[in-house]
Amino acid sequence: MRTSLVLLALLTGCAGEKTDATDGATDDSDTIDDGTHPLVPEEFANLWNTSGECSNEFGDGDKMYMVGEARAEADGSFTATEKVWFFYADEPNSEDCVDTFELSGNAVFGDPGELGYVSAEEFYDVRREFVENNCNERYNRIYRSDDDGLYQRLMIDTLNEFNDQPNENSKISIFHEERNFFGEGYVSKSYAQENGSKITPDGETYGPPASYRWIGTRCNVAFGGGGGGGGG
Repeated sequence: MRTSLVLLALLTGCAGEKTDATDGATDDSDTIDDGTHPLVPEEFANLWNTSGECSNEFGDGDKMYMVGEARAEADGSFTATEKVWFFYADEPNSEDCVDTFELSGNAVFGDPGELGYVSAEEFYDVRREFVENNCNERYNRIYRSDDDGLYQRLMIDTLNEFNDQPNENSKISIFHEERNFFGEGYVSKSYAQENGSKITPDGETYGPPASYRWIGTRCNVAFGGGGGGGGG
């Protein structure tokens, strides 16, 4: 496994009091976008659950999708733009919305287990800033927060189960640390493992300098109290 890097993203804003990340290019819901929802990008038409209905071990929630485009340079610098879609189960389509974030930061090197996820090869500390805030979600229920805003630790796994570098069509997996459902501490959770999440290195070796794309989905389950979201 290569020397590792760390991804820790500071979001400015407040976070959705919900959470769960799942795998798969499509949704298990019976109500999939029919290609007419105005907020769904063309490449995801007929794939996303725009009814908003979903559930996990913590209860029923609303559907959330994340699509990020990132760039890591050889000097460790990292930048990204991420869009976040919310589809609300109890609201008409007019209440659905999209937020946009910019992420920037630098790589951190160390032992993968100590950095948060033993199978990851790349880690970065990144700050996240709103470009557009249309949803007014409380993101600090999902991500870490401090006096300067919100942040998350993103950990990128670019190798397959045999510790081989994947081919250009293989997906990457991204994990992060989020508040547990009851707000006591943080746990490592899947953030983006859907088909289409990939790394495109500049050279023959996987890793910076490289471009990245991730696609994630979550079921955001509301809860009371001061805790964070529960993922799965």
